[in-house]
Amino acid sequence: MLLNQVACAQAAEVRERWREEQGAMSFQMPEAKVRVVQPHSPASIVQVHTSGSAAGTQPSQRLVSEMMILAGQAIAHIGKAGTECLSLLLSVPFNLMG
Repeated sequence: MLLNQVACAQAAEVRERWREEQGAMSFQMPEAKVRVVQPHSPASIVQVHTSGSAAGTQPSQRLVSEMMILAGQAIAHIGKAGTECLSLLLSVPFNLMG
């Protein structure tokens, strides 16, 4: 199992470098955590904390992020196919121009 995770992480790193070579932009923002104290009370309190480190710096976070980008790109390609998309019974909410 660990070997598969290492292989996936390495593939994500290769893809991330490729995207950056193609002009992709990466943003490193502090991670924000929101906590609602006593959410069912009229006097609920919202607490917002930010960490000093940027979100997505852990290998597992970078792997998930890269796979989400890849999934979005795959759906965009399917949606761009136009009428073929209907045969897959897949609804794409955006109008792709180009």
